[in-house]
Amino acid sequence: MNGDFYELKAKINDYNNIYLEHDIVYTGRGGFLGRLLYGFNDGIVIKKDNITIEGNNHTIDANGKVRIFEIKGKNVTLKNITFKNGYANDFGGAIRNEEGQINLINCKFINNTAKENGNDISNTPESEIKIENCEFSQNNDKYPILNYGKLKIYYEEKDSIQSIAIGGKIEYIKCKTHLNILNVETNKNTNENHYLTVQLLDENNKPIVGKPIELGENHISITNNNGEAIFIHKTDNPGSVLLPIKYDGDFSNYYPSKTLNIELTTKIDKQHINSKDDEKPLNDNTQTHIRKAPFHAYNGEEPFMFVSYSHLDAEEVFKDLKVFNDYGVKIWYDEGIIASSEWPEVISNKIKSCSLFVVFISDNSIESPNVRNEINFALSKKKPFIAIHLEDCELKYGLDLSMVSKQGILKHSLNTYDEYLFACDVAFKSNNFYLFNNK
Repeated sequence: MNGDFYELKAKINDYNNIYLEHDIVYTGRGGFLGRLLYGFNDGIVIKKDNITIEGNNHTIDANGKVRIFEIKGKNVTLKNITFKNGYANDFGGAIRNEEGQINLINCKFINNTAKENGNDISNTPESEIKIENCEFSQNNDKYPILNYGKLKIYYEEKDSIQSIAIGGKIEYIKCKTHLNILNVETNKNTNENHYLTVQLLDENNKPIVGKPIELGENHISITNNNGEAIFIHKTDNPGSVLLPIKYDGDFSNYYPSKTLNIELTTKIDKQHINSKDDEKPLNDNTQTHIRKAPFHAYNGEEPFMFVSYSHLDAEEVFKDLKVFNDYGVKIWYDEGIIASSEWPEVISNKIKSCSLFVVFISDNSIESPNVRNEINFALSKKKPFIAIHLEDCELKYGLDLSMVSKQGILKHSLNTYDEYLFACDVAFKSNNFYLFNNK
């Protein structure tokens, strides 16, 4: 006999250690009113910390009607569960991690669907997920996982590789490795950029070369134990790479030992191997890969809009940009891939040649040095300027003074999306960009 969502919700409310004795199926009991009262559209909400659900290889089936879990608690462990037929109108068909911390162990995700992206999981900023030996949905062209927080993936065997998503189809493998520092070079012009020539060593202290990791050929990104994204560039030394990293501390803490011990998640991006278009921006000190860009940035000769934003806001910003682009507005923006050393010059040239500068304002973008630099550079060039405020936040670092006379759209205070688009249309028209009416 199966249980239903009401039964599971009651157990979660009453206990911290839950053992499933049978499958759980969403039955629709209570109809629309039941979903409204119990919040099942957003999934069973878990706010408690230190809770474990042992699935005993049972299935939680949402019948294609609702999301399964929305998690806000810390140290939530989900083990040996099959998540099936979850559905969300936006992101995260099976699980939405809303500033929670989840441990997923030996779980399967089958036929989950999100209307926007992240069929199985949406991991929001300030959220963390650790995944061990899990399988994900491959039921359509959307990505199984949409990640803006911290994501660590472990597998029992090196050849157990799953294709998931963080803005590109990435392969993750479990590898117990550390970096052997061969050389430290400080940029001669600034004190900000340091270059480490390193080797990625396996647990037997042997350089990792050959498939599936080819350090001399593939573009590989790693995340250090501070959660900072680092991009590795290839060098001519087999088994070693040149690693540019910004570090405010003293490298002598690392260099004498010759070893930088880092917990790694190694990611091989198939889309960018041997690609001439792989040198794109890393705007924020966040995950290297983000949600897949909805369209290619405009690179023609006609008037275009330059858009500045924080990668942490990409989920919301990309939805807006897609709408603007669909209405025919030509937009240049950072598509969210890796930056090259020439990237600051690219940004500079695009801002200088744009006909309108638009910035999406949020706490994330205000804290981003790159977004602040883009704002200040656009203002110095006296570019037509519009700020779209995603949330009510304090303008710090002198932005309150520099932007005081600039046109703004308070998206967060508007009641409907139609009102927001109308406000954008009015603002854009003054700079000869049109949403609803052609010239």
